[in-house]
Amino acid sequence: MMRPRVEALCSPLFLLRQALMAIVFAWLTGVGWRQLGFWLRNAPRYLEGLMGMRGLGCFGLDPHIVWEVTLRCNLRCIHCHARGGEAQARHGELETQDALQLIDGLAELRDFRTLVFSGGEPLLREDLFKLIAHARDLGFNVCIATNGTLISKGAARMLKESGVEVVVVGLDAMSPEVHDYIRGAHGAFKAAVRGFEEVAEAGLWAHVNLTASKLNLSELLNLIGYGDSLGALSDFVYHFVPVGRGAEAAGSELDVEGHARLLELIAEGQRIVRSAVIPVASPQYWAYLLERRHVRSRRVVDMLGGLLHGCIAGYGMLYVKPDGEAWPCPFLQIPLGNLLKDGAKEVWAESPLLKALRDRRNLKGGCGACIYRPVCGGCRARAYLATGDYLEADPKCPLGAISSSLSWKNSIGSEGKPSAVAP
Repeated sequence: MMRPRVEALCSPLFLLRQALMAIVFAWLTGVGWRQLGFWLRNAPRYLEGLMGMRGLGCFGLDPHIVWEVTLRCNLRCIHCHARGGEAQARHGELETQDALQLIDGLAELRDFRTLVFSGGEPLLREDLFKLIAHARDLGFNVCIATNGTLISKGAARMLKESGVEVVVVGLDAMSPEVHDYIRGAHGAFKAAVRGFEEVAEAGLWAHVNLTASKLNLSELLNLIGYGDSLGALSDFVYHFVPVGRGAEAAGSELDVEGHARLLELIAEGQRIVRSAVIPVASPQYWAYLLERRHVRSRRVVDMLGGLLHGCIAGYGMLYVKPDGEAWPCPFLQIPLGNLLKDGAKEVWAESPLLKALRDRRNLKGGCGACIYRPVCGGCRARAYLATGDYLEADPKCPLGAISSSLSWKNSIGSEGKPSAVAP
């Protein structure tokens, strides 16, 4: 059955929510008229690309589904949570008919209208455009996340003609040597830049993905500035989580002070560029922005929690592996069930893990007591990696390490842990 895409897009409630989110985002980040003018001029594209959006979270759009359609990849990125490109890359990859059936099951999740095809490198999947067409027929807003190296002029044109809304290209440095090292292949930078420029030239919604670590933190502003120069509408800045192949590069993960600096750079970058800059695996960003505005009222924070969701594992993300196995997010690598065998609706509605994540009163330690819990919730993947308990406090929370010019003493306890504050 055809999903009501146009009706959802024109719904007064949807339009009102998007307007409120834009106002709150602009207020918190302190963007100027230049950025607001850019957003207004591109409002139709933002509205189409954000269809079904209920709020902003640590993966941007809430809710959405990400599906690793393949683990095959022509690169071997050192931070890859999926271990793309390894010898067993074809293992578990669904045949076309099963893949179409999986999309049918995902379409039954009425809350989700955005489906991201990821990998590995999704352009290596021979039936990719058939899968995209099927998802579009079912009413999904379709995005594709790629390393960019395989996007020729013809490929960009095909993506445009297939109805893909957003093309996400991974760029980790403006230094070719640094990018190539992170991506595990000589020439990766040159090919990715060419691909990104072809995406922009084709008139697609170009989007930059970058994974911030000790290796490239100094490159962040140059990277988002480059995307902005080509008209990118958005940027995702990932805070590197050492899972998958990334576990072998754990030493490059930012420490607490580095995470604090990352939040400052994202906020600084947002004031410079026109594109929307969104942190990933850094749900503390919203709390950081609120603290800069001296917003410490529990009532106000609770209200803003309806728009700013922080960690969306269990709330607004379903991460699907090539064989149909589902996880709460790409970094919280705990199986929820197989969507083909167990049913997407059943997994999403009945998983005990997801139910636990959806009630933030279950959070423990500093995350459970923090005034900013409604807009943050801490990174559940980092808590799980550090303690084996996905409800524990986020060990990389930087709120106590923010510059002394931002006073946290009203919301941080004597031991540096967030504590409850009265309205």
